[in-house]
Amino acid sequence: MSKETNETQNPQMSIEEMKERRDEITKYYEEEIPHLKVKAEYEELITKIERAKNERLLGQMQMAQMMAPPMEEGSQEENFKELSNQVKKENKERKLKKQA
Repeated sequence: MSKETNETQNPQMSIEEMKERRDEITKYYEEEIPHLKVKAEYEELITKIERAKNERLLGQMQMAQMMAPPMEEGSQEENFKELSNQVKKENKERKLKKQA
């Protein structure tokens, strides 16, 4: 089926032209690799920063819970759920800047 599609789109394309086109595409991909590597490194660093922020926040929450006076079991679970929801809400509100 893909052979038929290629022949239908470019019936005049010779073997040399197809090889030339393939070489152009390969060259383009090779030129893009350094840019993609930089972007991948950037994304990894952003991920590490976000993880560190979340770990710090969880540590603060745990310290606050340890320092707080004992509460009834039911209200403790409710507070934990409320704090978890606040953290999730804050994380959802953060958005990456779009590049122009």
